[in-house]
Amino acid sequence: MAISPKAKQLTSYLLADCATVYCRISKIKIIKLLYLIDVESVRRLGTKYTDIPWIFHLYGPYDSALDRYLSALGLEEGIQQEEFQTAGGKIGSVFKSILKADENDVKDPRVRRIAHDVVAQWAAVEINDLLNHVYFETEPMQNAAKGQALDFGTIQPSQIETPTVVKIDPEKLKALRTKLTAHKIGESFLPSYEKILKKKSESFFWDDPPSWRLEGECFFDAGEEG
Repeated sequence: MAISPKAKQLTSYLLADCATVYCRISKIKIIKLLYLIDVESVRRLGTKYTDIPWIFHLYGPYDSALDRYLSALGLEEGIQQEEFQTAGGKIGSVFKSILKADENDVKDPRVRRIAHDVVAQWAAVEINDLLNHVYFETEPMQNAAKGQALDFGTIQPSQIETPTVVKIDPEKLKALRTKLTAHKIGESFLPSYEKILKKKSESFFWDDPPSWRLEGECFFDAGEEG
């Protein structure tokens, strides 16, 4: 079974965003970052973004179809792949996108924000730190059984304060808007101040005409420390 176009597009967007922090990224890290995006999507939006059927595998969240897709990721246009040898002699790969993140890959701006937050916090960290966070600090992995599907229903939603709604009588609101429109900042203040300046100019001789600056509703001499 192949992964969905939605998951592929998110992977492309993720790699392009990772490139902005100048990091090449391994397959295992890509998998964990995609998982964290799904976790945060549930936490903030109430639902997973991808349809990846995450299970508990050797190193935490995993999907075999995603693994196969990422193994051939170097064949995708705009993706650079480099191989490296681990201390134990195994051959691994890291990837980097040379493309700019395309908003058409992830049309929902809320999900783009989530992806960016995940990349900013986790893309450049040591792989062991990322694995520890995923393995021990994300709800679906807590009490998970190896080989079994992860339960995203255990994720605690973000504690977002409900905005206070103030009801105002429409007629009073209309009157208030009319009053505010008629009394823009400075309209009633500036003419009276100009009168003061005019009166002073008639009473005193200025060696050097003063320069004035307006900050908010207060005037200051331009030479003063502000």
